[in-house]
Amino acid sequence: MTSQSTALAVAPRFRAPTYVRHAVLNPISVSAMIFATCVGATTGGALGVLAAPALLVAAACLAWLAPVQRAIEHHVAAAARRDRERARLRSLHPVGPLRQGQYDVLRELVDEIERADPGEARRFELQDLLDAFVRIAVVHARCQRAASGSTGPFDDLPALEPTRSARTRGLITRRALQRDENHRRIAHLADQLEAIEHMIRLVAQRVACPAIDEDLDRDLDRRLWELEQIDTALEHLP
Repeated sequence: MTSQSTALAVAPRFRAPTYVRHAVLNPISVSAMIFATCVGATTGGALGVLAAPALLVAAACLAWLAPVQRAIEHHVAAAARRDRERARLRSLHPVGPLRQGQYDVLRELVDEIERADPGEARRFELQDLLDAFVRIAVVHARCQRAASGSTGPFDDLPALEPTRSARTRGLITRRALQRDENHRRIAHLADQLEAIEHMIRLVAQRVACPAIDEDLDRDLDRRLWELEQIDTALEHLP
């Protein structure tokens, strides 16, 4: 699964009321307010009555602090990512272990890319590619099951015997054409899945060996030239 630090790299930005809501309704704030309410009900007095509202106001005020906002963004991004991943796994459940294993490998590659270079992951929209992989894999598996079944719309067609009516022969012909078209679609879906895999692997290769800034080479040459100039000047000193 994706590490929390990876999810934070793509954390969203919210409006002020959203930060306040998350700060007030997070489990720590809620637990503190419940505890304060219980203490207030037990002890009585003005301090007990005001404890819970004071904690509520304090939590709302904390929501304006930049570190708290970043923590909220990270928490929401991580939760959304977990929900997205659970939805993918539910969709992949009927497609079989081979395709599920292929997805697991690609997801791990995307996780590594996001840890190494979040900008590249966003630029190539790798999470969207994983979503597309799941959608295509589900349709591909359904079509393959239909094509390999002994009955159903993909089963063997009867011969075009002259005894059949022209309408029946026409329908059989149309079914044969549609069967061929469906097989072409299955092949196209398989090609799309393979293309997605190669795209993700290509990005992983790019990130694994990033390019070095060529300006550094020029800077090194400049420093070497300056060093040679200094050595030359020292040699001419009396």
